[in-house]
Amino acid sequence: MEMKFVVVYSNGEKQKTTAHFPDFVMFERTWNRSVANLETEIRLTDIGWLAWKSLQRNKLTALPFEPEWLNSISSVEIDDESDVTVPLDSPAQQGG
Repeated sequence: MEMKFVVVYSNGEKQKTTAHFPDFVMFERTWNRSVANLETEIRLTDIGWLAWKSLQRNKLTALPFEPEWLNSISSVEIDDESDVTVPLDSPAQQGG
């Protein structure tokens, strides 16, 4: 599972980032919500937090999510190339 984002900063700079499994695990722990609901119930906070967490995990931002990072951005967009298929909805793969 991954979700790609384009972060647009207040100064016009754009930065691409991709949320991966560790970011989704931290999302569930932080917000006490399942990522299985993201396909049907995604919030602006979810999009922003996942983009921020991805940047933080990759050491591309040291700013706290709120209010510093939120105040530094203009928008966060989901990149059209995202694979937002929830792993629990996918058939289990058998090891061999």
